[in-house]
Amino acid sequence: MNKRLLLLLSLLVVAVFAVSTRVTTAAPNLQANIEVTSPRPNAVLRGTVSIQGTATHPDFWKYEVHFAPGLNPPNEAWSVLLVSEQPVVNGQLAVWNTATVPDGTYSLRLRVVRRDGNYEEIIVRPVSVQNSGPEPTPTPEGTPTPPPTLTVPAGVVATLTPVPQTPIISQPTIQAPPTATPQATREAVAVAPTSAPLPNAPVDIDEVTSAFSLAAIRSACLFGAGLTLTIFLFVGALLLIRRVLRQML
Repeated sequence: MNKRLLLLLSLLVVAVFAVSTRVTTAAPNLQANIEVTSPRPNAVLRGTVSIQGTATHPDFWKYEVHFAPGLNPPNEAWSVLLVSEQPVVNGQLAVWNTATVPDGTYSLRLRVVRRDGNYEEIIVRPVSVQNSGPEPTPTPEGTPTPPPTLTVPAGVVATLTPVPQTPIISQPTIQAPPTATPQATREAVAVAPTSAPLPNAPVDIDEVTSAFSLAAIRSACLFGAGLTLTIFLFVGALLLIRRVLRQML
């Protein structure tokens, strides 16, 4: 029983919180955003004019653009220029061809209509339409000042006297021939030939011959012994291989 009562109280608190939140968020401050940024009051209009501005509302249905002659025209004097059901933010609201109306002073009106039929509006006045008058001339730029001219009084003949110039004679430059650089001379010195003394010690030819013969004999003996041993080993290997082959057969 206690659990059911606690559950019911919790659901009741949640429901009350949800309803209060919905009521709080469901009543926003409904205000229109309506503005005409171009043309501004006292503007001079000519030809096709783009009307710029903003026309929005949280409960937006449509916006209307009207124009009328004069500063305080009555309700029946207003003419509809455009009706649109698309809100505009900082964009083009309508296009007005001022060539279809006479020149003079006019008023522009922007009206934002809500879904309940009520509306809010602003009026831009005055604006001047001038299609038949001359176009405004641009500000002329400054003309350049001409250079001063020399004025000669009447009866005076201006003569040009040439100024004598001193002739300049260029002197040729004489270059001195290059002087030869003295070089050192070599003197011939006679050198007497010298003869190298021959060695006086006699050479023992028999000793050299005997040393050479002993070395040659020793080398020949070693070579013969090595060759004999190689042949002996080779023959022994052949005999061994032959014997093994016979035993196998």
